[in-house]
Amino acid sequence: MSVLAGLRGRIATSASVFGILAAIVSAHASTSENVLHKFQGASDGSIPQAGLIADSAGNLYGTTAAGGGGTGCDDSKLGCGTVFEIPVKGKETVLHAFAGGCDGAFPVGVVKNDSQDNLYGTTEGGGICNNDGGYGTVFKLAPGGAESLLYAFQGATDGNAPLGNISLDPQGNVYGATEFGGNVAVCGFGCGVVFEVTPTGAETVVHAFQGGADGLEPLAGVIMDGSGNLFGTTDGGGGSGNCPAGCGTVFEIAPDGTETVLYAFQGGTDGAFPRSSLILDGAGDLYGTTEAGGSNGYGTVFEVTPTGSETILHSFKAGSDGDAPLAGLAMDNAGNLYGTTFAGGGTQCKHVGCGTIFEVTAKGKEKVLYSFHSTHGRNPAAGLLPGAHDKLYGTTMEGGKDNNGVVFELEK
Repeated sequence: MSVLAGLRGRIATSASVFGILAAIVSAHASTSENVLHKFQGASDGSIPQAGLIADSAGNLYGTTAAGGGGTGCDDSKLGCGTVFEIPVKGKETVLHAFAGGCDGAFPVGVVKNDSQDNLYGTTEGGGICNNDGGYGTVFKLAPGGAESLLYAFQGATDGNAPLGNISLDPQGNVYGATEFGGNVAVCGFGCGVVFEVTPTGAETVVHAFQGGADGLEPLAGVIMDGSGNLFGTTDGGGGSGNCPAGCGTVFEIAPDGTETVLYAFQGGTDGAFPRSSLILDGAGDLYGTTEAGGSNGYGTVFEVTPTGSETILHSFKAGSDGDAPLAGLAMDNAGNLYGTTFAGGGTQCKHVGCGTIFEVTAKGKEKVLYSFHSTHGRNPAAGLLPGAHDKLYGTTMEGGKDNNGVVFELEK
């Protein structure tokens, strides 16, 4: 199976399970969207599954899971993915096109920059030379685009398939999570791990999930607070609830490696399957989304306190309201939250909607800011980056020219 089919199939299948084919009412758009770049699907990249970051000058950086022109992957017409830049005033530039093999393949997480403008990230595949497979990598790009491979996963106890966001500490250590690997005796391919990679390329497994109460498959990576605690979500585990393998968790890992499950989803009105990264406010409260569950079954926006108390801030209704939020949230200085849903928002895209951009105010009121349609992008799987002058930046997996995805700017 090609990477394109795999990525689209994985999300489309999971979305259909939770009622994505429900009847949709007409959508509305209340803000202005500007497409900054439409991917061509060749050397410039294809399928931007991750969100964006910005440097101090406002230049945008991101990844595409395919494209780039490389021939070392299972489908040479697609390429192995890219890291790209969109300058404040200028056209898209590919900083690095992955070649597969020991170079890495299929970057699906958000890159992170340090104070020297180096970029760090992960690839889901690659890392084994002279092989089109591999178990994923951690990489570094210098400001000029030169790539250094910091670590190649071996696919067993050290981890397999790093998908989500990474965090950097002041010493330059990289923290992230892999979907598989770790405890292979319990989960077959492993239940996933949280890892640390030093600047010299030494890897340590910070926590290996056990597949039961502590969770399994941490798809979204981790965030770090000022004390070095790591926070994230798992797609499964946490107890049975209404899900055979568990409905997912919110977890915390202390600097000494001790893991605490702050909240285990039950799959009802409290939500199910948190596949998004988290954000943290000044009081230590965590915010995220669940793909499913809630009072209507189409996903939620939630808050979890440091003591593990959960509050549902919004339950999606499908239709014009949005359906299946896969990505994390952004917060402004007033405490308003912004995010995307993969579907809903209108009657286009085979009548299930092409996705939305939404706001949940600090008072708990939800509003759809924009409903996507195919020519200006469709099906956002990534979160939003707040910018100056009330602007939001993001990506869509599909839509645009030849359905290869777009980078967009939204003015609220």
